[in-house]
Amino acid sequence: MKRVLLILLALGLLAGFFRLVPLFHLVPLRQIQALAAAGEFNATNAARAFWDEHLMKSLNQAADVPQVLAALAADPVKARTQYGRTLGLSDSTLFYLHGTGRVVSVKKNGVVLALGADGTAADVLLPTGHLFGNTVRDGTGLLDASAFPNSQYFNDLSTELNHLVEASVLPQLRALAAPGVTLTFTGCAEVAADETELKPLKIIPIAVQLAAAP
Repeated sequence: MKRVLLILLALGLLAGFFRLVPLFHLVPLRQIQALAAAGEFNATNAARAFWDEHLMKSLNQAADVPQVLAALAADPVKARTQYGRTLGLSDSTLFYLHGTGRVVSVKKNGVVLALGADGTAADVLLPTGHLFGNTVRDGTGLLDASAFPNSQYFNDLSTELNHLVEASVLPQLRALAAPGVTLTFTGCAEVAADETELKPLKIIPIAVQLAAAP
């Protein structure tokens, strides 16, 4: 009996602690940068704050996928400048994109979409596997590496954003995707300088849902 009381007391103390110190503490982007400058950076909290307070509110800023693909086919240099962004010495261009497509097939590595409800071509690939790299972090242009005094903080933030996509977006994509279904998506893509075969364009989704009925 005494042991049970001690366990209940411990659980009560833990509950009180987490009430005072929540696992996720949402703060504005400028406060994230200030905490990083002060050496008090927490990548998990920062990623969640950026996701909820900034990324999800920026979805309407993404460019239209068919428009960007057409521009890349017509004039790649101009299209990369107009719609994309290049960071540092990288020769790749990052794009923040939005589109609607019909599911052509569901593969082990992702969902293949044809742009437009009646299409059959493999225009876009939404990956569903483990994510690597910085495409999600850098694709939107909302985060500036120079605002983080420690490059490790910036890298840790990228890892946590990938984890958020894996935990909250990809399961939803896998649940919704079936041949013939039409999906609306927003995501980030990275295109190498020498890449000429763009279809299917790999876009890491940060938001996905069933398309509204016409």
